[in-house]
Amino acid sequence: MGIKSLDKIVSIWTNGYCDLMPNFGGYAALLSWGVHRKMLSGAEPHTTVNRMKLTPAIIAMEALKHPCNVVLYSDSQYVVGGCESWARKAKERRWRGSNGKPFKNADLWERLLVVDERHAVEYVWMQRGSPESYLVDELAS
Repeated sequence: MGIKSLDKIVSIWTNGYCDLMPNFGGYAALLSWGVHRKMLSGAEPHTTVNRMKLTPAIIAMEALKHPCNVVLYSDSQYVVGGCESWARKAKERRWRGSNGKPFKNADLWERLLVVDERHAVEYVWMQRGSPESYLVDELAS
């Protein structure tokens, strides 16, 4: 959606992790606004890495009490690419892929698109390197 002229700019760093055996995953998000910081994290059994990459973006934006400008950093091209292009197309197709098959993680994509509409979000693909990216990586795993 891009940055609007709202009075709050929140930076969010996210990461998710999944151990393939026994399919246990964790996620973390760091929200930063001025001098304020908030960490959110959790874990889920029987999950996938893609679900753990989507979850922190959702919970972080759901935690915002008012519409905000958000810059969301993710190391997941699945999250960034989906939000920037193909997830909305899948929603228009009633959560079917271009091949007609059910869209994976439609429940989470639906939640993410709802909070995306509430905020003005810029999605940024990041590589590891910032202190924030190391922090969410460590907390997620």
